[in-house]
Amino acid sequence: MNFTSIPALDSVLQQYHERYASVYGPWWVSLKYPHILPWATVAVYVSMVFGMPKLMKAVGLEKGINVSPIMKVWNLFLSVWSAAMALGTGIPYIIFMYQEGFFTGLCDERKGLYEPSTMGMWANMFVASKYLELFDTFLLIAKTPTREVPFLHWYHHTTVLLFTWYAQLYSYTGAIFMVVNATVHTFMYWYYFRMECGHKPSWAFALTIGQISQMFVGIFVNGSWMFMRWYEGRNCPCTAPGIITAACAIMYASYAFLFLQFFFKRYYSAPTVRTEKKKQ
Repeated sequence: MNFTSIPALDSVLQQYHERYASVYGPWWVSLKYPHILPWATVAVYVSMVFGMPKLMKAVGLEKGINVSPIMKVWNLFLSVWSAAMALGTGIPYIIFMYQEGFFTGLCDERKGLYEPSTMGMWANMFVASKYLELFDTFLLIAKTPTREVPFLHWYHHTTVLLFTWYAQLYSYTGAIFMVVNATVHTFMYWYYFRMECGHKPSWAFALTIGQISQMFVGIFVNGSWMFMRWYEGRNCPCTAPGIITAACAIMYASYAFLFLQFFFKRYYSAPTVRTEKKKQ
């Protein structure tokens, strides 16, 4: 093997940057149809959540369809894809924050995150992934149409899709949200993949803690951004700061409440404790 034919690492990274760099901001579709696409998608999705079980019952499929093979592949794909997005946005963002400072990186006064970069490309992919993740619900309903889709599940899917879309549309600096969310989803979808394969991972408790921690990180980051923009007077970029930060605060606060409710119900409710004692 001729090792001299292998390009230097910096050359490889340069080629990667030149090929995949893009601006962290709206795509052509969000410029042409900034509101129709997300809201139409949410309308169709919610209609599916409440209408699909009734439709399946009407056509004699109330026992469900065997979609387990599809769910295995889908969850594995989303786990790997989430890992790619976590690394794609995380590595350049960590470098950026190391050079600029933690809080400066949160505010991004110089709009360094909006320069053409590979992180911009992965950020666009992250927004698109929120549309792909809606397919999770379709598979869950197809598998067990008699089981009601939990409010937390469909509420989370719809609000995340809308927030990430508008955060990008209005240029809100949300890179750290993407890094944390993609990282948590890497493990979450791997957990679902393992469950579909018939193996129950032992780290379900840790995963739930990670999901809850994500909400408090979001509250802290959004609060820090608001403090820097309106109290310190920094020029943190956003074309609709009031709407976006209010939506972010409400979204993460509601997530924190709902996930904590789920956490205590799953791990500390009386029926669960009794079940664990019986197993022992």
